[in-house]
Amino acid sequence: MIDYDAKGYIRPDTISYELSLQEFSQKYEKVKAKADILNVPVNTRFRFIKRIIGKLIRLFALQQMDFNNHALDLIELQRKLINQNRKTIENLIEINEELKIRLYKTLEKPSIKVSVIINTLNRAPWLKKLLDALMLQTYDNFEVIVVNGPSTDNTVEVLEAYKGIIKIENCDKPNISLSRNIGIKAAAGEIIIFIDDDAVPVDNQWIEDYAISFEIDSKLGAIGGKVFNKRGEIEFSCGKIDIWGYPICITESGNCDNIKDVYNYVPGGNGAYLKEAVLKVGGFDEYIEYYADEADLCIRLNRTGYEVKHHPTAHIYHENAGTGETKTTPNKDWYVISKNQTYFAYKNSEGYYDMDTRNTEAKRASERFTDEFDHYYNNGIISQEDYNSFIEMYGRGIKQGKHDGLNTERKINFNLECTKEFLLINKPGVGEEI
Repeated sequence: MIDYDAKGYIRPDTISYELSLQEFSQKYEKVKAKADILNVPVNTRFRFIKRIIGKLIRLFALQQMDFNNHALDLIELQRKLINQNRKTIENLIEINEELKIRLYKTLEKPSIKVSVIINTLNRAPWLKKLLDALMLQTYDNFEVIVVNGPSTDNTVEVLEAYKGIIKIENCDKPNISLSRNIGIKAAAGEIIIFIDDDAVPVDNQWIEDYAISFEIDSKLGAIGGKVFNKRGEIEFSCGKIDIWGYPICITESGNCDNIKDVYNYVPGGNGAYLKEAVLKVGGFDEYIEYYADEADLCIRLNRTGYEVKHHPTAHIYHENAGTGETKTTPNKDWYVISKNQTYFAYKNSEGYYDMDTRNTEAKRASERFTDEFDHYYNNGIISQEDYNSFIEMYGRGIKQGKHDGLNTERKINFNLECTKEFLLINKPGVGEEI
């Protein structure tokens, strides 16, 4: 009788020599096969086990990757649905606002006093066209204020024809915020509306639609309509901006996941404000010669508790006329733009974020300008010399804006109470004067 030890080997002393050679060979092969399996070297067994585990890990990783991709697809689908729902809701709100305005028109005419302010500089032909268009407005209870900058064309001569019909003020600096504040101080209306000097209202109920909005909404601080270019394309329809000065959207709904830092703002060339609210926050910041001046004011209004909305019907056509002070893309004054962008970021984030975050986010918001420079250069729109010049202006502006944003007080004005009588427009008499 053959016996085996603990490891499965044949004990020699139990081998029966009575077995035939064939029987012995068969039993030996079985025992040897078993011994070969049990006697695999440790390192070989480890590599074998490692290979099996590796395959299992890879299989799990592939399954996890498929799961992650599926989850990302679901998240992206959810984001799209949220954006679609947001856009649908925004459209419904706009339709609802429009219906309210139409309903109000059928009930009674608004009576609120309105001051229309035009800030102009070297755009005499366009200014005259706008003034003539305002005389065709259906609303009766409004005045017009023109603030003339240091114009060198025949703007003064154009304004001569309107003496006694409109208020005429002067601003000796090419500074849009200063010019706006001069207009506000001259405005005796409860509502002030700004319109670009190279624009005209889309219809003759533009002022009336703005007046109705403030009469039906006591929380409204500012509201602005769409801006179309002369080809009928939208330039502005739904402005939202974050506190760093990065536009979230201008012509279509953007992704506003971080609602805390995103605010509505109205276009500078087509915006209406409750004057009481503007006085409360100190008007426009006169540090900002131009660029985001209106957005800065809207953020301050919002933080004071006033609502800022987009108007469903009060729209304008904008001709984009050039002047010696306003340069077209890409040859803008990138020093002023980057300076004011950076100043905007530091002023509006003050008290809300630590310095590291403010530095990082202000830099992120301004980097889109260098992306523009790269686009212009790569597409042959500007030369290498232009590119270098833009980068130099951009760098200086960032440095100056950061310094001023951190070390200077805002140049806001709390002395904008009007000391002049309301000058009701006399539309029938204007035709005789012009």
